[in-house]
Amino acid sequence: MSLRILLTLILFFPVCCFAQYNISGKVYNAVDNSPFPDASVFLSNTTIGARSNADGSFFINDVKPGKYTLVVSAVGFESHTEEIMLDRNFSLRDVKLLPKSTVLQDVTIKFDAAREKRLKLFTQELLGWSENAKETKILNPEVVSLKIDKDSVLTASADDYIQIENKALGYNIKYLLKVFSLQLKTGLVSYTGEYKFEKMQGTSSEDHRWEKHRKEAYLGSPKHFFRSLIANTYKKDGFTVYKVVREHKPLFVDTNFVKSLIVNDSLIRVKDDTNSYRVVVKKDTVKYNKKNPPMEKLRIIDPQLTAKEIFSPTDQPGIYALRFDDLLKNIMFVIYTKKLTMNSAYEFVNRRRFLIDRPTTFVAFTKPYALFDSNGIITSAGSIAYSGDWSVTRVADLLPVDYWPNE
Repeated sequence: MSLRILLTLILFFPVCCFAQYNISGKVYNAVDNSPFPDASVFLSNTTIGARSNADGSFFINDVKPGKYTLVVSAVGFESHTEEIMLDRNFSLRDVKLLPKSTVLQDVTIKFDAAREKRLKLFTQELLGWSENAKETKILNPEVVSLKIDKDSVLTASADDYIQIENKALGYNIKYLLKVFSLQLKTGLVSYTGEYKFEKMQGTSSEDHRWEKHRKEAYLGSPKHFFRSLIANTYKKDGFTVYKVVREHKPLFVDTNFVKSLIVNDSLIRVKDDTNSYRVVVKKDTVKYNKKNPPMEKLRIIDPQLTAKEIFSPTDQPGIYALRFDDLLKNIMFVIYTKKLTMNSAYEFVNRRRFLIDRPTTFVAFTKPYALFDSNGIITSAGSIAYSGDWSVTRVADLLPVDYWPNE
């Protein structure tokens, strides 16, 4: 089905009012075609899942519409993943699990300084550096294999689920790692995988603390932004959106320029004679800008973008498109006004030393369209790149897709 963008504005209902659907199917052993009992079946990046029955059947009920990755797994067998678009009750074709071909070998556990250093890098990049990351850890690091190639790229793989305990948000996470690479020379990191979230059981005070932290992680996040666009509440929810024009209008997007615009480390706060705070630019700012000149001239456009200018529904139910003019040549600049953060300075052609103490994100587009679903999740892989606040989110700050505040 084509994804023709509708040009007429329609009335939106909050996503929480959408219908809910059921998913069913059967799991078999690919070797002898026998029913496969007790296989784990779950929707990636959610708390939603089930186990297959004695006859191999499974049922997942009351799921909100949207695009999901369904994962079927069992110990000793290759995992099965499948993308599904849930806009009605869904019956999955038969799933056949193949035994893993990996040969188990005896393992001698001993201290390896090189591995410990690599494991620390991997853990930091995967879990992040936030306050939530301080309470998050990998429980079974022995399943992770790490190596550095001749180009100084650290790669990781795992022969089982990586078990992650997040005591800040109250989740146990099973992470099926697919790809992880960290370019040690540039710091560029890329990783993909499937997550299964399970809520921790705690006391009433722990539950209250976890919910508080979950809401803090949610507010201002990409998920919050895209959901508020659909509900037409993004301004009330604290989001301000501008279009930023690339004056040279290059044919290909290079998001590295954003790093040269952000000079947080060149700003400090000091108290003046009135005992209030002001921003002081350090003397090395000019030197910093000479060493890291902006790669492009950027112009921030007033007024702020309206919902109609930012996105529209498509002809596929539950799928929406970011649509402002000429995505590949323009950038979306998102400011979340309901949180404070360290001051950042931006050098726009028409606004010199643009200072802001709120979380900001540049959204650059690498494809002529970007799609997201009713859960607030980007469904067109590789279509956008974040720089700024959203780009530093890691596993320790992730919430399951089915998380909604105050539910």
